[in-house]
Amino acid sequence: LDKTNYKTWKQDLYVLLKGNKLEQYILREVIKKISGEKLKNEQKKKLTLVDGTTNTYYNENVTEDMIVEDAKTKRFIMNNIPKDLKMRMDCISLTSYEMFKLIESLNLKTRSERIKQLKEKLLKMKYNPEIDDGISIFISEMNLKFKELEKLNVSLDYQDKFKYLYSSIPKDLAVKSNIISCLPNWDTTTNHLITVSQQLRNIQEIIIKKEEKIST
Repeated sequence: LDKTNYKTWKQDLYVLLKGNKLEQYILREVIKKISGEKLKNEQKKKLTLVDGTTNTYYNENVTEDMIVEDAKTKRFIMNNIPKDLKMRMDCISLTSYEMFKLIESLNLKTRSERIKQLKEKLLKMKYNPEIDDGISIFISEMNLKFKELEKLNVSLDYQDKFKYLYSSIPKDLAVKSNIISCLPNWDTTTNHLITVSQQLRNIQEIIIKKEEKIST
């Protein structure tokens, strides 16, 4: 696998997975994860911890059979990529879909195409606290894209990152967190947002419980 034969590699991999009834694991995000930051201990006990992580769990709809099939898919991928590429990826905690998309992003034909794709993905990122996993996972995904851009020698300062983040979160979260007043430090800003987001979630849960008591 290299930039000159990615298209052929992708077709070969698809046919190989299709023959083993595993192609769905690279075509869409079958295996979804949840951040433990939004879960109670009782909920965590019912879920499976993602290997290689300390506080990330598989979605409640992910079965043991699905995890095993995803591992088989990862094995097919790992058997068909160079050793140096394996070393660049966290093959334990990543799903086969995440591995496939990462390989795809690394093997687009030109540097400009890769930069354009990453910037488009950043612009399309939108955090929805009602349906998405925890904000920390969302920010981690954004940071991964920033790192890929930096590997392509794209300089990103605090303001560049902040613009992507600010445009990706709901307006009410931006206002309640007062994120725009944070110091020009990326880690400080994101940690503040994660903390406030969790506090708001906890407050919302308390309100819901009180309303339920009143209704009964």
